[in-house]
Amino acid sequence: MQKRLAVGATLVVLLVTWFMARRHARVAHAANTPNLTLAVPPVAGCALGPAFTFCDQIPGTQSSAAKFVVGNPSAVTNVSASLAAIPGLSANFAAGDFTIVSNTCTGSLNASQGCNVFVAFSPTTSGLRAAALTVKDAGGDSVSANIVGTGKNLTLAPAASSPCLPDNAFTYCAQAIGSASSANVFTLTTGASGAAGVNVALGAIPGLESEFNESQSDFTIDVTTCTGALPPNGSCTISVQFTPKAAGFRTAALTATDSNGDLTAIYLAGQTSGPMQFVGAIVGSPLTCAAVNFFGFCNEPSGGISTANTYTLRNTSGAQITGLTIPTGSTTANSSTPPDFTVKSTTCTSNLDAGSDCTFSVEFTPTATGLRQGAIAVSDASGDIAAVNLAGFSDDYNLALTNSQPLEVTVAAGGTATINAQVIPDNVLGMNGEQMTFVCPTNLPTNTSCEITPCPAALTPGTPTTFSIKFVTSSATSVAPVPTSRCSGYGPQMTPAALVRPGPGTHGPISPLSLARSGHFPALWMLVVFLGLAILVARLGTRWDVGQGRRPLRRRLGLALGCAAATALTLAAGCHHGAAPATPATPPATTDMELQGNALDAQGNPLDASRSLRVILTVTAQ
Repeated sequence: MQKRLAVGATLVVLLVTWFMARRHARVAHAANTPNLTLAVPPVAGCALGPAFTFCDQIPGTQSSAAKFVVGNPSAVTNVSASLAAIPGLSANFAAGDFTIVSNTCTGSLNASQGCNVFVAFSPTTSGLRAAALTVKDAGGDSVSANIVGTGKNLTLAPAASSPCLPDNAFTYCAQAIGSASSANVFTLTTGASGAAGVNVALGAIPGLESEFNESQSDFTIDVTTCTGALPPNGSCTISVQFTPKAAGFRTAALTATDSNGDLTAIYLAGQTSGPMQFVGAIVGSPLTCAAVNFFGFCNEPSGGISTANTYTLRNTSGAQITGLTIPTGSTTANSSTPPDFTVKSTTCTSNLDAGSDCTFSVEFTPTATGLRQGAIAVSDASGDIAAVNLAGFSDDYNLALTNSQPLEVTVAAGGTATINAQVIPDNVLGMNGEQMTFVCPTNLPTNTSCEITPCPAALTPGTPTTFSIKFVTSSATSVAPVPTSRCSGYGPQMTPAALVRPGPGTHGPISPLSLARSGHFPALWMLVVFLGLAILVARLGTRWDVGQGRRPLRRRLGLALGCAAATALTLAAGCHHGAAPATPATPPATTDMELQGNALDAQGNPLDASRSLRVILTVTAQ
């Protein structure tokens, strides 16, 4: 009976220990669910470039409003929306450049209620205007979107919405090769100063030259009244037809200029009719303005790899397509070798049955900064072509030491050395809340730890962000503590078992209290369980002896209790995990190292774009 009680008690203690350890693990690794989300029009994809872009607008006038949708999975209070300068672009912001014309994001919102903010572009002056739209609540939740637009003396407005608008361009419906579409009328308007020497023309969209036929334009200006001079606040019209000369997707830029150097443009697109069509990857709520977003990708640092977008190809003919070919990447004038857009995978084979679909996924892999555009052109054995046009904006950054920081630092064994460095982003990276995380060098000296702060680091476009790298070495009498922060590392002999040593800033043997403070609950609970079992065995053994009169058993239990106590004391003294190295001091040497910086998006997801920074650490004898 006593043995059963002992076994039962032991199981109870173990179950309680397991439950507490599991509970601690869940608390320590729980993810925070955002209480606010923001959908920027168009709903799918991202606005081309670093911000949502309005059409050109004459200063002192107001555009139609764009709708920004805010979601709230949980109930929120004190919700508000505001407009302010984008960090790094304060010179391009003035109160009144953008106007919140309607807003339901106020007060309290029930869970999943959602709200909308309608913003119009009302430039106070000519040139690029930029602002950040921010929605926040009383709980500290905040979501932002960057918005831009250009104030110009000349602006182009498209005709009423076409029935075929899959992209952020004015898009003509599918047209048979060689046949002309109906004409669409565009209106050119001038500001208060009027315009002289007005001229309109069609040309290639930069980066999409292969989709524009210059000698036999796929788009033609049928009739225009936009010649010569326009009076103040005057207007004229341009009639444009789509007559494709080649299969696939065709594009053009309709531009208007005047003798004062004013220029405005609107992008045109059209698809030829054929047996293959792209479906299922259409951008919603298109913008009929010069901010083209052909199935756009979010911003990505040069050399990085974005998340993949999936596109669906459909056989719309009544017969099987044979000889179907999916290229490995995009081809355009600015992204041929290597491509800016890479086909990661595909379900398409050489044959596609009538009415069937296949898919392929594409990653944005920019090879240079700025606007990157490309086309994935699919062909078959009959010479049919279907193309999906892609665009994304590539930004950049680098790591450097601060101006006063030497490349090499020297420290005596047992001391600490700190190197000050900085992330230098371009004028785009950081506009969408991007961050930077760091990785310590992999060739740290023996018994040396590394820790980088802050990590992750927030970025401001065009403004250096400083961070520090701290190297802690070991002496003959004390071993450097092993850091446990997100961006830390340690050299040889400082294995994970060294975590039982004191945390940063302490020395000497570890105790249950310091173990608890350091967050290593599993080791502490093992110690508690061991002591508890020893006490339980002692009490049960005593009762057994009294009831049975068995002195030898009492002696054996007493010996077991003594061994358990001795082992527990050994654990408490920090000896259970092995002795420190025989020579714990960091040896004198000069180590040439490289640490890495890795870009993250606003949600902390890696953008797969890293940069390195060289540092040199010289350790001298104590």
